[in-house]
Amino acid sequence: MKTHQTKWQSGTLTTICTHQRDPARGRACCGANGGAEFRSWLKSKIKEQKQWGTNLAVSSGCVGVCDKQGVSITVTTPNRRKNFLVSSLEQLEQLYKDEIEPTLNAGVAG
Repeated sequence: MKTHQTKWQSGTLTTICTHQRDPARGRACCGANGGAEFRSWLKSKIKEQKQWGTNLAVSSGCVGVCDKQGVSITVTTPNRRKNFLVSSLEQLEQLYKDEIEPTLNAGVAG
């Protein structure tokens, strides 16, 4: 098996759960809590900063916190990994301001 370097390995990879479940089954899911919308918003913010490529916002599958009534978001940089549960656009905007935007401006977060 070969290994390779990806562009984002020197930037920020943000994964957002967009998993969808059948609403008839009665279980919550990140997709129903706004996961896809949050990913689209975050992707557009990164692109506005002209940082897309070395910094990405991508969809993930279920990470097992759907019952917590929010959207699971993981921010990974070369130096750290942090997990968040976001339940509103206002919280996502704060997460972007506090955790993601500084990494775009600095190149790499600590």
